[in-house]
Amino acid sequence: EALFARIGSASRTFITILDDGDYGYVEFLNSDIVVSEANTSVTVTLVRKRGWTGSVRVRIVSEDGTAIAPADYDVFNTDVIFEDGKNHTSFEVKLNPDTRFEFPNEFFRLSILEAEVTVNASSAYLRMEQSNMSECNIVIADDGDAGQIGFSSVDYFYPESGSRFEGVFPIT
Repeated sequence: EALFARIGSASRTFITILDDGDYGYVEFLNSDIVVSEANTSVTVTLVRKRGWTGSVRVRIVSEDGTAIAPADYDVFNTDVIFEDGKNHTSFEVKLNPDTRFEFPNEFFRLSILEAEVTVNASSAYLRMEQSNMSECNIVIADDGDAGQIGFSSVDYFYPESGSRFEGVFPIT
């Protein structure tokens, strides 16, 4: 007896077969990381995609934005290593907290300068053009350490005949 079936809305699909020997590419897990200025470090994660063969050395460098090294963070120019078969790794960047009120928030940038894979004592540079996130902005959010000046009321009424005005202006 014959069976009949209907073809659904997805009548075809694409399948990508990854060669086990592909080296893949590396990128930041997040394009922006926000951290309080009270923190002494920030954890940054790199991910390796579309290939896991060989160990990978990734050169990460920092670049000043509105946050300036070494006042706000330590200059970062370091190799980060992925062990063979690993698809993610994390590293720390040292922050230098201060007590100055800084508005708006400050930032600096981390960039992947290069990524080199080593397999069986041979090395090659990864093709980073596949990476969507080869930069990561670290946003240092001001924690309000100097406070804010505000009024205790939205409206103040003062008689015309008065000689001077006295009011309360709290620091919040």
